[in-house]
Amino acid sequence: MKKSMGLLFSAAVLGVSLATIAPTAVHAADAAPTAAVTKATIADKKGTVYRFAYGKAPAIATYTDAALTKKTDKAVANTSVSGRTWLWENAYDQVATDDQGAVTAYHFAEGWAAAKEFYTEDPTQYKIYPELNNGTVTSEKPATVYADPQLTKATGKTLPAGSRWRINASYNALTQINGSWGIADTVAYNLGGNQWVSNKEFTSDAGAAFYTSNNVGDVLVTNPNGAKLYSDLARTKFTGRTLSFGSRWQAPDSIMSHSDGTVGWGLGGLQYVNKTDVSPVYRFDAVFTVRYKAHPTWGIAVYNSKLQVTKTIPANSRWRVFKQLQRRVNGTNTTQEYYNIGGDQWVRSDYGTVAPK
Repeated sequence: MKKSMGLLFSAAVLGVSLATIAPTAVHAADAAPTAAVTKATIADKKGTVYRFAYGKAPAIATYTDAALTKKTDKAVANTSVSGRTWLWENAYDQVATDDQGAVTAYHFAEGWAAAKEFYTEDPTQYKIYPELNNGTVTSEKPATVYADPQLTKATGKTLPAGSRWRINASYNALTQINGSWGIADTVAYNLGGNQWVSNKEFTSDAGAAFYTSNNVGDVLVTNPNGAKLYSDLARTKFTGRTLSFGSRWQAPDSIMSHSDGTVGWGLGGLQYVNKTDVSPVYRFDAVFTVRYKAHPTWGIAVYNSKLQVTKTIPANSRWRVFKQLQRRVNGTNTTQEYYNIGGDQWVRSDYGTVAPK
């Protein structure tokens, strides 16, 4: 069975056992607001940008001006990339930059659109994950066996239609939807050694109601009442222990449901938490520049893991980003993205711009 949109967050694993990360508190007052206007510089430049699309992705508005003040009734076209249904690409012929040289908008056939909505390179990630399962050759003809997960080196061997095989790993295309990384598609399955088959010819068996999938990342307890710890995947057997609000934990496993995707996380051993009590944290190496869109000269607040303001940082200052947090809002599926700028210091992603390190 082809995989559904299970979430696999790309944060680095911090340890082998459960461990909290102590917050570093810093106190400072909010900065006084001032105002400034930045004029966009337009240059003729052609290129292609990308954005993830899975199902009905939100439309990207266009404008008649590079400053993005005069909205049109058109949206940026949804142009699919061949063979990758999770990805759209758009060609532009002009770019607009701010006084710092950062690209703020692209010009497409439909008009100008905000640069923050796009990636400058195909952002799809491809990763191999362990998968101990079984599967069946479901094509009507024998399935070709390849020596590589990209399916470019045929071995000359084939598997009979209807035959069943043990799966050792899967090769997946990862996409980011609503701020969370997950599997857009499984490209191939490994049947042992350098033996790979295409997911178009081979289908993995469905497992139990809940199953685990490899996850490389942490979770932050964002429920003010804490996160209850359970001893079963269904999260029905409460251990009597509750993880404290603001604590962060290694999460080597995602708890998956065939119908609902990610429903929780495993913290090692028989220790599980509900999705609604925690928020995923994953590695993100970049540089963040403070730029509050409505008032570019304002400073912005820095928060700790409990969303307490610890200090402010000035407009246009630049900070190294180490992690990205999709913080769950009041236990709902709505999230607010934050960047970690070292220790227990977090800033809202929409209060600035980010660029590769």
